[in-house]
Order: sequence, then structure tokens, then C-alpha cells
Amino acid sequence: MRITKTILYDGIGHIGVFFEGLPEATLLGVYSTPPQSSYHADEVEAFVAFDVLGTDAAVLELVAITGHPEDGVRQAVGQYREELRRKADENSTPN
Repeated sequence: MRITKTILYDGIGHIGVFFEGLPEATLLGVYSTPPQSSYHADEVEAFVAFDVLGTDAAVLELVAITGHPEDGVRQAVGQYREELRRKADENSTPN
């Protein structure tokens, strides 16, 4: 199981989590949304990965929705966070 992308699904805080091999987002309940100024795609992904998916509530919601074991969901979240960190490091390193 691998998370490939996250989105803000609507303006009231629903989060869409895309898993590899699934064509549609898994929608999570209402969470606080990032400030209006940070609706840039990379910032939204980082917000979701670190502020939302890092919560036990989000992990347990993904477990309930997807049927995957909790340790697998936590591993997928950790991997997604690491990919975002790596991408941010690559983008911030001067060529």
C-alpha cells in the first residue's frame, strides 16, 4: 500500500488520499484546513501529510475505510512523508 497524492477535497476540510492502484481518492472526514495563503499544491500535500495524516484519528479513519491493517497504514503515511521531505530537499538544494 502506497499513498501517491493528497488533496483538499472541498473548502470545509475533507481530505482526499490517493492510494497506488486506486483510481479515486479515499475521503477522510472534516479536518482543519491550511491557511488560505497556502493552497499551493506542495504546501497542501505537506499540510495533509504532516498535520492531518500524522493524527491517530486520520490513521484510524483510513484503517476503517480501506480495511488495511493499522501498521500498514502507518507505514504508508511514513513513506509518503519521507517522499515529500525528499522532494522538498531536492527543490531547495541549489543546482
